[in-house]
Amino acid sequence: KLTDEYFNTEYPSEHRNHLGVSIIGEACSRKLWYSFRWVKLEQFEPRMKRLFRRGHSEEEKFLALLSWMGFYTREIDPETNKQYTFSSIGGHYGGSSDTLLLLPWFREDKDPRILGEFKTYNNKWFQKLKELKLKIAKPQHWVQMCGYGKAFKTKYGLYCAINKDDDEIYYEFLELDWNLAAAMEAKAFEIITSQTPPNRISDNPAYHECKYCNFHDICHYQASVELNCRSCKMAVPIPEGGKWYCNRFNNEIPKDFLIKGCPQHVSITI
Repeated sequence: KLTDEYFNTEYPSEHRNHLGVSIIGEACSRKLWYSFRWVKLEQFEPRMKRLFRRGHSEEEKFLALLSWMGFYTREIDPETNKQYTFSSIGGHYGGSSDTLLLLPWFREDKDPRILGEFKTYNNKWFQKLKELKLKIAKPQHWVQMCGYGKAFKTKYGLYCAINKDDDEIYYEFLELDWNLAAAMEAKAFEIITSQTPPNRISDNPAYHECKYCNFHDICHYQASVELNCRSCKMAVPIPEGGKWYCNRFNNEIPKDFLIKGCPQHVSITI
């Protein structure tokens, strides 16, 4: 019990301010729109939070391993002194990469870099990854890498995966698709600027991708949405700085008020 309490306290579930390139490959646009509009916060159980932390801890191990192999790792952008990040569509779309790498035979920062991406798998999905390769086994991760590649002007990526059950490691070197990244950014623009729900992936509430979706009851049974500004019809994203505007009070919404909403809230899903 205390272990669960620790993870719930130290790693609280929170809404993401932007639509992430890490999820834009999701097949259901309505699911992405619901997430962006904060209609319902997904509450992860402590066990899942521990798994997420496991994934983060593996990044350091991969970095140490690649460094030993001769790669020059670049986790910090020298221009910003922070992690490599990008944003577009007025600050409402973007993400952060795990690392950028210089291949062992390069030595200078001006030399061509490649994208490094690190993921953890259970045995079932790890075997599928080995058999089907990244583009088929995990298309969302492939889209994510292409998005980062275009943003950071890297044409190639190294996908590094580890089997959590037996520590087997899998590598895949890929040429990244900037055209796919541009198409996904166009998809993100449509989701971000829409004031009405996009088409759902299926009208059948028992469809396998709908059945376990966090937004299932809202999408198929018109359940109430969470009360905050972004789930309200009156709120629209401002195309600058990731900010929001209220058409009821004709004013920019203060960042600390977004999560609160007001008594005049009108559900975006109505």
